[in-house]
Amino acid sequence: MVAGPPLPQGDNSVRRLAEALESLDADAKRTVALAHGEAFRYASDVISSAHLLLGLMAVDPAPVTAEMPGHEQLLSERIRIQLELYMGAWGQSPARIVHLAYTPHARAILINAAAHAQQVQSASTTPAHLWLALRTAEGCLATRTLKALHLLGAQPS
Repeated sequence: MVAGPPLPQGDNSVRRLAEALESLDADAKRTVALAHGEAFRYASDVISSAHLLLGLMAVDPAPVTAEMPGHEQLLSERIRIQLELYMGAWGQSPARIVHLAYTPHARAILINAAAHAQQVQSASTTPAHLWLALRTAEGCLATRTLKALHLLGAQPS
């Protein structure tokens, strides 16, 4: 798998990751669970930003598909195809009982999403916070994929 430079600067500790995971609302938890499933599907040893992107597309594709309503499935497939160009297509792998670590980018996305939720005084981290953190994660595979497909759009505020 192709990875970008590590990010962010600052505390990316296991404690901060655990706090970020604890702050997820039900939809964000489902996003992360789907990301785990995608990592298993591609026989990956880690959960990457690409897997988080696929989870977000399954739970809340609106930030990417808003300009093309009714084409959610098509855009999801384009994203998957582009990611497979980067990661390699391994096909469907059987589920495994194993712990998967988060890549530095995936860890940073989760921590930054939780930090943003806290900054805006949200009770929990939502998919919207995950999208914001993913879209601003320079150099990660997910962001590069969205840029390559011209789906990143204007940066949210």
